Amino acid sequence: MRVEIRYVTGAYFPTEYRKAACAVLAAALWDYTREHAMPAPCEHRVRNYGSDEQLGAWQGIHAACEERAARGESLCYIEDRYKLPGSDRKGSAGDWLRAYFVREFGRGIARRRFN
Repeated sequence: MRVEIRYVTGAYFPTEYRKAACAVLAAALWDYTREHAMPAPCEHRVRNYGSDEQLGAWQGIHAACEERAARGESLCYIEDRYKLPGSDRKGSAGDWLRAYFVREFGRGIARRRFN
């Protein structure tokens, strides 16, 4: 895959270029890590579309699929949860990615670029 990025500078070349480059690289790292480095989810539960109400408890994928099919696949979806890197806690895909980048780059860079 080939990627080409073009940037036209303004009056404050060094400042503008650094900020733009950091934003593009952070987005590329986020997308690459999400697609190629994330582990499989460890738990699943069924939730209603358009509602914060959860229908089921956290469970394995097969049980969640069966529950969703029984309730009607057009009415609900399966929410995934991941074990966060370096912790016993669990969270969403975004939580996993943020925790991963904290471990990789430190809290300051992760908070500034991956939130």
